[in-house]
Amino acid sequence: MKRDAVAAYAYCLERGDAKGHNAILDVLAFDGNNKQYNLEIQIKPNDNLLQRARYYGAITDTEKLREGVDYKQLSELYIAFVTRTDYFKQEKPVYTFETRCEDLPKSIHTGIHITFVNGACIDDSPLGKLMHDMECADPDKMYYKELGERCAFLKRTPQERLMMSGIWAEAIEQGIEIGKAQGIDQGKNTIVMRLIRESGLSDENIVQYTGFSPEAVRELRKAVEAENKAKTRDGDLQ
Repeated sequence: MKRDAVAAYAYCLERGDAKGHNAILDVLAFDGNNKQYNLEIQIKPNDNLLQRARYYGAITDTEKLREGVDYKQLSELYIAFVTRTDYFKQEKPVYTFETRCEDLPKSIHTGIHITFVNGACIDDSPLGKLMHDMECADPDKMYYKELGERCAFLKRTPQERLMMSGIWAEAIEQGIEIGKAQGIDQGKNTIVMRLIRESGLSDENIVQYTGFSPEAVRELRKAVEAENKAKTRDGDLQ
């Protein structure tokens, strides 16, 4: 794939309905050749990634294929999970899954391609250098100039320092798990409360970055402060 093939827009898609399972896609990008790319960054170990890849493909196709649209309009879909560790423990840099017919002399694909990238594979190969850069917090030590320049720019603002610190990704994952167990609203509250506890951001910045109202953030900050006081009181009693 050429470097300029993917259009310059990618976005986070949050999808959920009353009858289905909720999911948040990290990045969904498109190119000019009717191809879609779903990129997922998996920080914590999880044993359900193959099933998640299957489901993400399904909801991406559902989003693409609106009522009345012919099935032939479905895009070629590439799903890539970048995992921090070697998910399949076979010491390979990449694991590729294809769906094709095995009973025909010529392979016919269904149009979905799933790849798992081993983030622990850091070496002198182009992919190994990219995995190094994804773990590296110092722009000056990155191999890829584009990533280094973008990283240096992002670290200039409180929001991007938050993104680079890993707190944001961990808060999102924690919020998703809480949301599955206790409901979407509680999951979102968990994310904001995690930011209040650990990010050092002002209420104004949290409002800007999360879309919560100022009143909601103030109430959640009060809840966090009440938790902290309770923990301090309990510690004094012990």
